[in-house]
Amino acid sequence: MDIFWGIPSEEHIAWGGMIALYLFLAGIAGGGFLTASLTDLFSKERPTKLIKTGAYIAPVAIIFGLGLLVLDLSKPFFFWKLLININTNSVMSIGTYIISVFVSLAFVYAYLVWAESATTLTGIWAKLVQFSSRFFVLRKPVALLGAIFAICTTTYTGFLLSAITTNTLWSVPFLGLVGVPFLAVLFLVSGVSTGLAATLLGAAKS
Repeated sequence: MDIFWGIPSEEHIAWGGMIALYLFLAGIAGGGFLTASLTDLFSKERPTKLIKTGAYIAPVAIIFGLGLLVLDLSKPFFFWKLLININTNSVMSIGTYIISVFVSLAFVYAYLVWAESATTLTGIWAKLVQFSSRFFVLRKPVALLGAIFAICTTTYTGFLLSAITTNTLWSVPFLGLVGVPFLAVLFLVSGVSTGLAATLLGAAKS
């Protein structure tokens, strides 16, 4: 199953519970990363607990979500083919690369946040952190780039559904902006709110 820009879908598409859970986890991942990265970039106080929680939630949530996504495929062991078959007219193909970049940035950012605050380690772990210290300067650039891909990740499914032109409600422009379906904005707001809630709750419990 694939979906192309502006082409009506001729097959019945049914997404089950695992896809719904993936959407929830992807939203938490994107929202958690945005909470951590934007706080890191713009907060003068730089609340460490909040940044750490959001940074750690993002890669864990998106990996679990992607695991469910792969398991839902009819041939899960062939998911890698999505990574080598590039089709710029396919929303799903574009989304695959967006999510892949986001996953990479989420793990890098989580590691940098962890390593920068890991001051009590000894042995090989201390040497690893010492080696990584030369890359600490990349934390904020990674946070900024990751925030962009976090937004793309949370809105991707909204664009995917809005590309199914047989349902005109899903492709209604947001505030009249052509090319910006309200469904994508809805997914963004939902993801940010759930990710923010999860991050605040996690920070409060830590």
